[in-house]
Amino acid sequence: MRSPILLCLFLCCSTSVAQSFDDLLNSIQNASSSEHQTLVNDFLAANPTSPIFSSDSQAVFIYSGQASSVGVAGDFNGWNPSNTPLTALGGSSLWYVQAEFESDARFDYKIVVNGSQWILDPRNASQVVGGFGPNSELSMPDYVHPEEITPRSGIQMGTRTSSTFESAVLGNSRSLEMYTPPGYDPLRSAPYPFILYHDGSDYLRLAAITTTLDNLISDGLIQPIIAAFLNPVDREKEYATTQTAPFTEMVVSELIPWIESNYHISPNAEERAVTGPSYGGLITTRQCFEHPEIFGLCGPYSPSYWVYNGALPTLIANSATKPIKWYLDWGTYEGSISVTGPSFRQVLEEKGYEHSWNEWHEGHSWGSWRAHQDEMLQYFFPGPNATSRSSLDLPFEVKMAVNYPNPFSQTTRFPIDLSEPDLVTLTVFDSLGRLVSRPIEKVMTAGKHELSFESGILSSGPYLYRVQVGNQVADGVFTILR
Repeated sequence: MRSPILLCLFLCCSTSVAQSFDDLLNSIQNASSSEHQTLVNDFLAANPTSPIFSSDSQAVFIYSGQASSVGVAGDFNGWNPSNTPLTALGGSSLWYVQAEFESDARFDYKIVVNGSQWILDPRNASQVVGGFGPNSELSMPDYVHPEEITPRSGIQMGTRTSSTFESAVLGNSRSLEMYTPPGYDPLRSAPYPFILYHDGSDYLRLAAITTTLDNLISDGLIQPIIAAFLNPVDREKEYATTQTAPFTEMVVSELIPWIESNYHISPNAEERAVTGPSYGGLITTRQCFEHPEIFGLCGPYSPSYWVYNGALPTLIANSATKPIKWYLDWGTYEGSISVTGPSFRQVLEEKGYEHSWNEWHEGHSWGSWRAHQDEMLQYFFPGPNATSRSSLDLPFEVKMAVNYPNPFSQTTRFPIDLSEPDLVTLTVFDSLGRLVSRPIEKVMTAGKHELSFESGILSSGPYLYRVQVGNQVADGVFTILR
């Protein structure tokens, strides 16, 4: 549940001060170099925060100070400051760049000075803490703030209990924290729904998750549930590579029986969920698919389905449908995940799985994951007042035939049929999700068109593509053969 943030920029009414950033640019152009710094100082005094929003879809990043170069790095450009350099404004100390984003976009960023000084935006008090420390946060005007992550007075709160969990299977120990809801009754007749969070301490530290649970339960948006927050010992190996099997065995044969013996959780898989982000989303998917008798609710966020060249989603696509209910969540600024997320959603639809999903104009960030926990929780454990913004209710498929030829050597074409004029974009990524090119980005008239892609000097192999028409998206894979 969210409430809109109204972003207002109060500008000085004096005619001597630029009333917008475009006004400032015009003033600088028409003034002598000796006047530039004064004009900038007046503008900064009237506009104390950054970024500045020139419109619902345009943000202006600014930096004031002496430097040889300035850039901005964030979710939106692969954290590469070279992709978004700032320009010095006239003879002043102000650096700036104007950028276009969706009106509801939100992402993390940093200012990079002289190529090596990565700093928080000095003029932006809005920050989000991630796994590598704090970042500045840009929220476009239509972004909706997640009010459920903010503590509230006057409501009952759940109880947190910390312990160390010893595993004979893995021969190690790890921290475990349990959450029981307000009024928890271990003797009540109906057992409680249950959810396991991978990367547990990050959810507690970075996502305000128990505050979210308290608020959603208090508002009747979800049922009272029990949650376990489990930490990895060797995250990459346990979640993604060589130790996924023994780690899963530990969860299934040791952790869940221990929780069952100590907490009043439901024995039914359809009332048990597991979730996690990134690598945590990958192991979430694996554990649900391998053990649907334990976990019938699967909630991967920004899952790393690229691991082992997409072996896990391929396995699911080629296997019989299992009794699993899915919630998928990803952002459009996540490289390959922005492609593999929609592709896996299509697998679930083709296999007949019950599922819900959301795609946000955000990046690979705890700022995104913390803001969308309510969507999954209400879908899996709806309370009497539950609401949802599932993208299942939104148009998704583009009217598009499969590209031809495929495989190809030099040229492939994408037939599309537009019912009305719209912005059409064709984007190509390599197999790791890195941007290769965006050969088409233009408004096209209603009717039938063919989008053409030239392979140029690209090497042989598979590539991911995305065709976007307005808000509708289609993803796929083509192969270049030399």
